[in-house]
Amino acid sequence: MAEIDLTPFQPALAELGPQGRTALLPALHAAQEVYGYIPEEVAAAIGRALAVPLADVYGVIDFYAQFYREPAAKTVIHVCG
Repeated sequence: MAEIDLTPFQPALAELGPQGRTALLPALHAAQEVYGYIPEEVAAAIGRALAVPLADVYGVIDFYAQFYREPAAKTVIHVCG
């Protein structure tokens, strides 16, 4: 597994500050905007910065279908039923 550079994500993480669970969704959205998905290292950094257990971070990532733990295709098509 390649090392992920956290530098592009640091400003967004610093802006959220130690807000705890309140900032978890905004942090995940920011991470996905920067990387296109949420790498393990970024999820761990979010958990540390927000003082949220890593299991809870992954629980939110897995709950919402809009978050990706692996790189997604360039174009993602969503179909509503």
